[in-house]
Amino acid sequence: MTAGPRVRVRCFTEFCRLTGLQLEPGQLVFAKVAYDGLNPADLRGPERELAARIFGGVEVVPDVARPVIVQVKGRDVGGTRMSADRAVHLANTIGLDRLDWSELAYSLFGGPKLKHARVALRFALAKAKSLGLAIESESNDGFTIVRHDGRRVRFECFAASRGGDTGRGVPVVVAVLDEGAFFFDEATGVATGEAVFAAIVPRLLPGGQILIVSSPWAESGLLHTEFTANFGKPTTALAAFCPTELMRSDPAVLATSAREAVRDPANHAREFGAQFMPLGSSLLLDGTSCDRCVDHDRPLVLPPGFGARRVLVGDLGFVSDHSAFLVLAEAGQSFHLTDYVELAPAPGQPLKPSRVIAECAELARRSVCTTLCADGHYAESAKEHLMTWGMGFHPLPASASGKIAMFTTLRDVIREGRLRIPHIPRLLEQLKSIVARPTPGGGLQISMPRRRGGGHGDIAAALAGAVWMLENSRRHPVRRRIDLSNLPAM
Repeated sequence: MTAGPRVRVRCFTEFCRLTGLQLEPGQLVFAKVAYDGLNPADLRGPERELAARIFGGVEVVPDVARPVIVQVKGRDVGGTRMSADRAVHLANTIGLDRLDWSELAYSLFGGPKLKHARVALRFALAKAKSLGLAIESESNDGFTIVRHDGRRVRFECFAASRGGDTGRGVPVVVAVLDEGAFFFDEATGVATGEAVFAAIVPRLLPGGQILIVSSPWAESGLLHTEFTANFGKPTTALAAFCPTELMRSDPAVLATSAREAVRDPANHAREFGAQFMPLGSSLLLDGTSCDRCVDHDRPLVLPPGFGARRVLVGDLGFVSDHSAFLVLAEAGQSFHLTDYVELAPAPGQPLKPSRVIAECAELARRSVCTTLCADGHYAESAKEHLMTWGMGFHPLPASASGKIAMFTTLRDVIREGRLRIPHIPRLLEQLKSIVARPTPGGGLQISMPRRRGGGHGDIAAALAGAVWMLENSRRHPVRRRIDLSNLPAM
């Protein structure tokens, strides 16, 4: 069979068979209903049972719901690759008679960032080339095919972080909104999924489709709104629930899912079970994982030469918050808290920066460190006093995304059992009280409640910064060792 007839097959599952895309039972049932236009009631036996689970017991899908497919999926389901194949299929089979011959039709690929959108675009380009389609104007961010009838369809990707203007003013054959739960504007932090979707819907050509394909995040935003409004009752969209174990039978994939269920049940529920995270606040760290980090039999302070690399990190506070400094050392794959200092202001008596930095310098001396890493709060005051002691200052990430990176790195290291700390009840209490709240667009909001006796998670904040520094530099070694003999006598 020649390339032309293969791409002009109206049935998508037949297109998959003819072009070599192997579908597992769950994927096949999804494709038959979502892309071939079958109703679950048309299926029989195991396929009908699968359809009931995937589409929420729907028997008949109204035609008005079929232009929008919302697929909430688990990891390794193959949603991105299948949606890219669907884009190629529609681009070659949809009727374009209502367009002028000079007018381009568009197949759009959106992602949280361009690098995400390009994944689906590359799948589509590879499929188009494997079919021998005539391709022109190929670049990193798009390509154009010339169809059998001479009409052109432009495949183009865009980043949701930069807005949805790509979808405005052009006729759309298909729009693949990959990882649509994580669409947000980098400058403002505002979720952009709804705006991107609203821009594309009125420009969708008859017979075209918008494919919202994503793992879930918070119970808010485009993915959650469209899914909850239509799952089991398709009205404005056809919603599909596609957890990994329902869609895949590959032993390696299922083994990975089983391991994650043991390691981190909450993450497994989202990544493999396709479960949304409640918008309400929850604890970032579980108490059991924190307790496993504690070495009850080790001394509070380890020798200055312990570990291959060390970092001194502080969380500065002078009036209501405490100032906390700690040293974290790398030994193999693990990080060990080797020493720490915490200073608390007395009521009505703020801490003096000179005294705080003097205590920091003493900790630096006995731990053989010369640079303090801290956030930007009181940074200028800290730098001035650090110069007195011959010490340098290195800033920690100051943005909201930087704070999230530090605390999620701490979470991952603790879950992996790579953090070792002495028994410090105050630190354990702070770790166990860190609150994380998911926000629309894939974000997190990290907070630490203020405790009786003062403090605002100061030791835990310093620990998060220290873990991030060592883990980041371990993966990207750019920091040099510094001669520590220049510290003046105390």
